[in-house]
Amino acid sequence: MKNDNSKQWKIRASKIGLLMGEPKKKTEVLSETAKSFLIELYTGYTEFETSKYTLKGNLTEHKIISMIDVVFNCNGNLTKNSSFYENEFFTGTPDVLYNDIVFDAKSSWSINTLHKHALKGEEEIYKYQLLAYMDLLGYNQGGYVFRGLVNTPPECNKGKEIIWEDIPLNQRHICFKVEYCKYTIDRMKLQVERARDFLADYHKNVASKIGKINIFY
Repeated sequence: MKNDNSKQWKIRASKIGLLMGEPKKKTEVLSETAKSFLIELYTGYTEFETSKYTLKGNLTEHKIISMIDVVFNCNGNLTKNSSFYENEFFTGTPDVLYNDIVFDAKSSWSINTLHKHALKGEEEIYKYQLLAYMDLLGYNQGGYVFRGLVNTPPECNKGKEIIWEDIPLNQRHICFKVEYCKYTIDRMKLQVERARDFLADYHKNVASKIGKINIFY
């Protein structure tokens, strides 16, 4: 953010969960995680590097969508959504849309990571992501986070493919339903407004000091 356009700022659905954590201090409205994310957003600099897990997710997304199609008996009608949506608060491109239901397709790295999610549940950030999609689309029938296990491409594993598709299909996926909740969506919008205030204040404070002579207290 080179200029202060914080009042018009909208958050990607995939990132809204970063604003939803509880701050440690009762006097605060944003967690330290949220503040760190917003500062990186402002500066445009992040330490994040693409991992082998992210790469597998990108390369195998089409296979996961095919799994969803089979599991939910969609008769070959599921395809990757490419439409971008935005409203006053959120932006995003949902993975799959079908009969007013949103699907988020996740690709597990291994059978171990699939079992981990089966036992511990899905990451909460994805619940907020799907709720943001529902708000963008005007859907209220809920959505699904679908996590599947398919072969790991050699590009993700030092040139060696890992075979998982010899395991029966019903042992290679897990699905969590996210119910529509207007109360939670309203909380998400409130956090976006608070994030806008934080960005405006940050811009003002930085702009008042950078490139100037400051008093050393």
